[in-house]
Amino acid sequence: GGRSVLKAVVPLFEAAMQQHNATLHLRTEVEALLQAPDGAVTGVVARTSGKTFEIQARHVVLATGGYGADASRFARWT
Repeated sequence: GGRSVLKAVVPLFEAAMQQHNATLHLRTEVEALLQAPDGAVTGVVARTSGKTFEIQARHVVLATGGYGADASRFARWT
Protein backbone atom coordinates (compact mmCIF):
# COMPACT_ATOMS: atom_id res chain seq x y z
CA GLY A 1 0.00 0.00 0.00
CA GLY A 2 0.97 3.57 -0.61
CA ARG A 3 0.67 6.60 1.58
CA SER A 4 -2.04 9.19 1.61
CA VAL A 5 -1.32 12.89 1.83
CA LEU A 6 -4.90 13.46 2.97
CA LYS A 7 -3.93 13.19 6.64
CA ALA A 8 -1.66 16.20 6.20
CA VAL A 9 -3.60 18.22 3.62
CA VAL A 10 -7.22 17.92 4.77
CA PRO A 11 -6.80 19.70 8.14
CA LEU A 12 -4.90 22.56 6.45
CA PHE A 13 -7.51 22.83 3.69
CA GLU A 14 -10.42 22.80 6.13
CA ALA A 15 -8.79 25.53 8.23
CA ALA A 16 -8.19 27.69 5.14
CA MET A 17 -11.77 27.23 3.95
CA GLN A 18 -13.12 28.27 7.37
CA GLN A 19 -11.05 31.46 7.16
CA HIS A 20 -12.40 32.09 3.64
CA ASN A 21 -8.92 32.49 2.21
CA ALA A 22 -8.74 29.49 -0.12
CA THR A 23 -10.31 28.64 -3.46
CA LEU A 24 -10.85 25.12 -4.74
CA HIS A 25 -10.85 24.63 -8.51
CA LEU A 26 -12.31 21.28 -9.60
CA ARG A 27 -12.05 19.87 -13.13
CA THR A 28 -9.38 22.44 -13.88
CA GLU A 29 -6.20 21.70 -15.80
CA VAL A 30 -2.96 23.44 -14.93
CA GLU A 31 -1.16 24.41 -18.12
CA ALA A 32 1.88 26.05 -16.50
CA LEU A 33 3.32 27.10 -13.18
CA LEU A 34 3.97 30.81 -12.65
CA GLN A 35 7.35 31.41 -11.08
CA ALA A 36 9.30 34.25 -9.50
CA PRO A 37 12.83 34.94 -10.76
CA ASP A 38 14.20 32.79 -7.90
CA GLY A 39 12.11 29.80 -9.07
CA ALA A 40 9.47 29.97 -6.34
CA VAL A 41 5.99 29.01 -7.57
CA THR A 42 3.71 32.06 -7.39
CA GLY A 43 0.61 30.69 -9.12
CA VAL A 44 -0.63 28.79 -12.14
CA VAL A 45 -2.00 29.21 -15.64
CA ALA A 46 -5.21 27.17 -15.54
CA ARG A 47 -7.89 26.07 -18.00
CA THR A 48 -11.50 25.11 -17.35
CA SER A 49 -14.59 25.13 -19.57
CA GLY A 50 -12.49 26.30 -22.52
CA LYS A 51 -11.19 29.40 -20.72
CA THR A 52 -7.56 30.01 -19.75
CA PHE A 53 -6.76 32.22 -16.76
CA GLU A 54 -4.00 32.97 -14.26
CA ILE A 55 -4.23 32.40 -10.54
CA GLN A 56 -1.70 34.18 -8.33
CA ALA A 57 -1.23 32.51 -4.95
CA ARG A 58 1.06 32.35 -1.94
CA HIS A 59 0.56 28.58 -1.85
CA VAL A 60 -0.23 26.12 -4.64
CA VAL A 61 -1.36 22.51 -4.13
CA LEU A 62 -1.40 20.27 -7.20
CA ALA A 63 -3.64 17.21 -6.86
CA THR A 64 -2.86 14.46 -9.35
CA GLY A 65 -5.57 11.92 -8.75
CA GLY A 66 -4.13 9.63 -6.11
CA TYR A 67 -0.72 8.30 -7.10
CA GLY A 68 -0.03 8.08 -3.36
CA ALA A 69 -1.99 4.84 -3.27
CA ASP A 70 0.64 3.22 -5.52
CA ALA A 71 3.70 2.55 -3.31
CA SER A 72 6.20 2.34 -6.20
CA ARG A 73 5.04 5.60 -7.79
CA PHE A 74 4.93 7.33 -4.43
CA ALA A 75 8.53 6.29 -3.71
CA ARG A 76 9.70 7.38 -7.16
CA TRP A 77 7.91 10.76 -7.33
CA THR A 78 8.01 11.93 -3.72
